[in-house]
Amino acid sequence: MDIRPKVIVSFYGYGDILGEWLSKPSEYYCQKPIINKDTACQHVGDSEITNGQWERFDYYLYCRQQGVWLKEVTGINNEHDLTKLIQYNPINNITVDFPPTLFLHGDQDTDVPYEQSVIMYKKLKEKGVATKIITIKGADHVFDQNFSDLQVQSAFEDVIDFLKTHL
Repeated sequence: MDIRPKVIVSFYGYGDILGEWLSKPSEYYCQKPIINKDTACQHVGDSEITNGQWERFDYYLYCRQQGVWLKEVTGINNEHDLTKLIQYNPINNITVDFPPTLFLHGDQDTDVPYEQSVIMYKKLKEKGVATKIITIKGADHVFDQNFSDLQVQSAFEDVIDFLKTHL
C-alpha cells in the first residue's frame, strides 16, 4: 500500500540536500567551538532517545563543521554516489501529484538557508501544486520556540487555515 501525505507543513526544511550549504563546512557552525569526532560520537548510541538530550547536538555540530552531515545520516557518499542521493532529494522529486505544501522559514536562518524553502516553493508553483510560503522576518532557525512573537502566532493561525483548506 502506498501511503502518501495529504498535506505537508514544512518548518525550516531542506529543499536541496545536494547543495554546498550541506556538503561543505558550515560557516556559521565553524564559528562555534570545534568538536572533534570522538567527542561528537560520545553520546551517539544504537537506540532512540526521545527526551531531547542536548549532548547529542555535538554530533550534529561536528557533522556541520566538517560538511559530512548528509553522508553520516544517509551512509551515502555525496561525492561518489550522487545518483543514489537524487532519489531522496526533495527538489528532484516534485511532480504534479505532490501534496499541497506550506513552508515556514525565518529569513535569517543560520542552520538551513531560507532559500531552501524558496526553491521548493517556486518548483511547486511551476508544477501547479497548491503551496504557500510564510517568511518570518528577522527570524533564525527554530523561530517557533518564540511563541509569544506576533509573527509566529500569525504563522500558526495560517498553518491551521492551510490545513483546514487542504484536508
